[in-house]
Amino acid sequence: MIELKKIYFNQSINHLIISEEGCQEESLALLSEIKLMRQIPSHQSVVSMIGYCISTRSMETCLLLEYCANGDLRSYLLRRSTDLTPSMLLDFSVQIAEGMDHLARYKIVHRDLAARNVLISDEKRAKITDFGLSRATPLYYRKVTPGKVPWKWLAPESLAPIDSCYSSKSDVWSFGVVLHEIFSWGEAPWLQVEKIDQLERLLHPQYGNHRMLKPVGCSNEMYVGFDNVVESFPDGRFF
Repeated sequence: MIELKKIYFNQSINHLIISEEGCQEESLALLSEIKLMRQIPSHQSVVSMIGYCISTRSMETCLLLEYCANGDLRSYLLRRSTDLTPSMLLDFSVQIAEGMDHLARYKIVHRDLAARNVLISDEKRAKITDFGLSRATPLYYRKVTPGKVPWKWLAPESLAPIDSCYSSKSDVWSFGVVLHEIFSWGEAPWLQVEKIDQLERLLHPQYGNHRMLKPVGCSNEMYVGFDNVVESFPDGRFF
């Protein structure tokens, strides 16, 4: 049995994830993440895999990732809200869009894009990470088994508990939620929504096609651009 551990080193390139005796499910997820990351060419807005080691003898798996000293984007936004200018928030948004476009070019569907899964480097660059839920797929991924999902970040077509669809277009929707997180300095999305069926109803065109309100730190011009990424119909979305 395998237990997943994360160990952070105070160096510029070291982020070590080790699996050892504990939870086999998490070990398999780590192996899946390694396999996927091997398929992704290097990009400045995607966290790089430095290397990995799989021991059949000790049943341990090690994954070494690029280390980003400023931590995850959501914590960074909450911590530095008084220091961040609209220009810096826009830079983060553009960098994430570039990283997601890179993944889409290589048919990678992330499925868990959120501010918590974006890291900030020493150079204040946003880098996409955490590919534990990601899939390599030509067109779309259809989930037919139940399981926990980050539902407040999901597109309407991905909200169904089973038989839900994921694609690069559903990642675009998640990017729209990340934009809300960025321009609200880390505020959680859909604060008043407590259940997934509530969100499904709010987003349905028949019941008003609701969207989140304009964040305090977002200009009117920027907010108009949000419509491009949170369109109800997947084909109408683009970065």
